Amino acid sequence: EHQHSRLRPAARMKARGSKPRRFNRTAATMSAMESRAQRRHVVVLGGGIQGASAAYFLSKRDAKVTVVELESVGSAASGKAGGFLAGEWGSGPTTALHKES
Repeated sequence: EHQHSRLRPAARMKARGSKPRRFNRTAATMSAMESRAQRRHVVVLGGGIQGASAAYFLSKRDAKVTVVELESVGSAASGKAGGFLAGEWGSGPTTALHKES
């Protein structure tokens, strides 16, 4: 065992006489990963638009979801990904949308 300990995992397996297996993400593999995720409890940090959206879609896949939010869900943006429209900002094709928001 010691003589093989400095080899990479695939080379170590080959030295022992076993074949290394390659990991391919096929549709079947992704499906298996999704089914495992459905049985998991997922904690989403932040109940803004992104956190609430993630929680919603995870729950649609039968995952148990807990949202941890400092204030109330949908009450504020993190400041890092706050998406909004303001009339004073921007011009061009979104001007009408800015005025409506």
